[in-house]
Formats: sequence, structure tokens, C-alpha cells
Amino acid sequence: MSKITAKFKKVLGVPFNKFTLGISFKVLGLFALLAFGSACKKESKDGVAGGPASVDFPGCQLIRFEDFMVTYNADGTIATFGGIENQYVGNKVILDFDGEVVFTLLLDSRKYPISGTINDGQDSSLLTYSYNANGNLTEVEMVEMVDGQPGDKIKINHEYLNGNKIVSTMSSLGMIMYTNEYSYEGGKIDSRQDFYSRVFLNLTDYLEDFPLYGGKASKLLPTKFTHTEDGVTSVSTFNYEYDSYGKVTKQIIDDGSGEPNISTFAYLCK
Repeated sequence: MSKITAKFKKVLGVPFNKFTLGISFKVLGLFALLAFGSACKKESKDGVAGGPASVDFPGCQLIRFEDFMVTYNADGTIATFGGIENQYVGNKVILDFDGEVVFTLLLDSRKYPISGTINDGQDSSLLTYSYNANGNLTEVEMVEMVDGQPGDKIKINHEYLNGNKIVSTMSSLGMIMYTNEYSYEGGKIDSRQDFYSRVFLNLTDYLEDFPLYGGKASKLLPTKFTHTEDGVTSVSTFNYEYDSYGKVTKQIIDDGSGEPNISTFAYLCK
């Protein structure tokens, strides 16, 4: 395990593995649970009922991811995600984890991160992002700074087909550490894709060690996920439940090892 991966595990508060991202946030005590209404009246090309319309936010806004409430600014950017506050200053955003951890990201005109730093109270780490012409993230690189000098370097590279991510590889010093492959056979349009294109935390690749993300999300819902590491391959299947408008309300991931992982979602529509 690289020092960078170890740093992420330290930052997130618990060992980072299959389904621990949300659990890590809960352990850190960063999320304030708020009362909300999850009923969605009808589809709209605007935003939230009683809130500002955003022309680039189609359909209904996702307002809850598991126990984590989501709020938005007037321009459609995410203001808070649970206990994480997004502070926008010029072309930068600061992710304040209730004072515990701070990510500072430099954004382009699309509000996609192009570089950033991770500060955990000790040494910082530097991030750089690359995108294809469609706005999909193709590479994110992180270099840990130790006593002012660059240390370990890790890269995650993504490949896409028809707007959907099909392969991700994580490498260090030119050596592939693991490969993730995604299948969308029979997959429906992902009602959460616009949210995923705005949140800076990696919530879709549940086996990856990078908690930061950026760029346009995949269009379709994945139906199968194959993870290969150290010559060992594991396969997980994805199943979903929907509301009457076809939006995902529940995601069930089953890797065959025991009780499936279940995530729930709620929306608010104009």
C-alpha cells in the first residue's frame, strides 16, 4: 500500500475498502441530519420547488444521498453535502469537513476541478485533473508532498464509450495496482448523473481509493462491476428501484460475499 493510499485511509478515518466511504463520514461525525420532504410532484426542466431555477439542471434535484442532505446555491452548484460545506471563492472551492479536513480545488469555467491540494494538518498532497472533449475525467494524479519535496505519485485513468466509463486503472510508478471494469448492458439513464457531475467526492467508484472526482458523470446506470487486483478478480452486480418517474430511489450492490450494500436517494422537483 502506498503512502498516498494510507493518507486517504487516515483522512477518511477508517480503513477504506468496498462500501466504507459513507461509513467513514459517519465515523468522523461530519454530517448533520436534517428533516426533508422527498416527494416529487412532476418532472421539470427547472430546479427545486420554491427555489431558484437552474437552466443547466434538468429534471429533479437530488436532495438526499443516504443520510446525507444536499443543498444547492442559486447557480446550481452544491452548497453542502451532509456536514461538508463547499465554499466558493473566485475560481476556487474549499471543501470544509467541519474543520477536520480541507480540500482546495481550482475550477475551470465548467466548475470542474483542474488542480487542487489536500491538507490534513501535516503534509499536503497535490492533485491534477485531465478531461476529454466531452468533459469526462480521463486522469487524476496525486503527489504527496513530504517536507516540501514530492513523494509518491498515484494516477487513476478512465476510459469511456458512448459517454459511459468502461475502464479505470490505478497505477503507481508505472505499475498498475488495480483495474475496474463497468458494464451497462440493459442499464437505464442515471437520474443522479447531474448530481455526480457537481459533487467533488467520488461516490460512484466504490472500490477506488481516491475520494475526489470531477467532470461529467456516466449517462447510464452500471449493471456490473469487475475489480481486478493482485491477480484476483471479483464481480459485483447492481440492481435498482425506481419511483414512478423512473428516478433511482434505491441502489443494491451485491458482490456475492454476504449482505448486499444498499444506498437510498431522494429528490425534490418543481
